[in-house]
Amino acid sequence: MTENPELKVVEETLATVTKEVKKPELIDRVVAVSGMKKKDVKPVVEAMLTVLGQSLTEEEQLNLQPFGRVRVVKKKDLANGQALTLKLRRSGPSLGETAEALPSEGLAEGDEDS
Repeated sequence: MTENPELKVVEETLATVTKEVKKPELIDRVVAVSGMKKKDVKPVVEAMLTVLGQSLTEEEQLNLQPFGRVRVVKKKDLANGQALTLKLRRSGPSLGETAEALPSEGLAEGDEDS
């Protein structure tokens, strides 16, 4: 089989752009969705991130709906920390749904416990 010099195979590579959400923006988003004051939200978000980090370090599976189910697939200790490979499985509403479309009725008001 002879190759035709006029035909070329071209591969299209799509660049992926990842938006990074840092803690201050996460706190602002929680304030917007919950309607609570930033001074009340900040310590809760920081505590939640600490607990999530500890759980992943201990290789616990997390089942946090509507976020999804997370488990550690691979763990490697490094000189300055750890590298974790995670598997996230999501179900439910379409992933394109925005925070405004999510129900807010389950959020605690003021000093109420959830």
